[in-house]
Amino acid sequence: MAYSNMAVIEDGKVKDTSAAKESDSVKNRKVENSLDKEAFLKLLVAQMQYQDPLEPTSNTEYVSQLATFSELEAMTNLNESMSITRASQLVGKKVSVETTSATTGETTYAEGTVDYVRVENGKAYLVIKDKPYPIEDLLDVMDDAYWETYSVFDVGSNGS
Repeated sequence: MAYSNMAVIEDGKVKDTSAAKESDSVKNRKVENSLDKEAFLKLLVAQMQYQDPLEPTSNTEYVSQLATFSELEAMTNLNESMSITRASQLVGKKVSVETTSATTGETTYAEGTVDYVRVENGKAYLVIKDKPYPIEDLLDVMDDAYWETYSVFDVGSNGS
């Protein structure tokens, strides 16, 4: 017989395992290891501010870092532009999106026709039934025939 509420006994005493459970949940969190251009610039300024005055960084190293920063900024701008273009091409298309709540971690799905695209702070949002969804949450793009079949069966939907 299996018991769901079991305690760990160590040296004749009940051991508190809540810290272990908490550390497990911390391990399971998704950590984003990307640096944006603002973070890169802050690191560069901090490096300049705290460099050793007896052995300053060479000018060529700074030029190299600034070139890297320029490339990062150009790639970020290109990515934002491509995201907006991609979202704009979906207006009038039938799509499904998958969103995960940042607070609860609950995953929800929604489907419908993209009414229009909203751009806020360089980020594109697909507006479906008056609700904006980030373009990153796009799951499927469907043609009319598939949409009709899909909506008849209403497979796995909790967002419509």
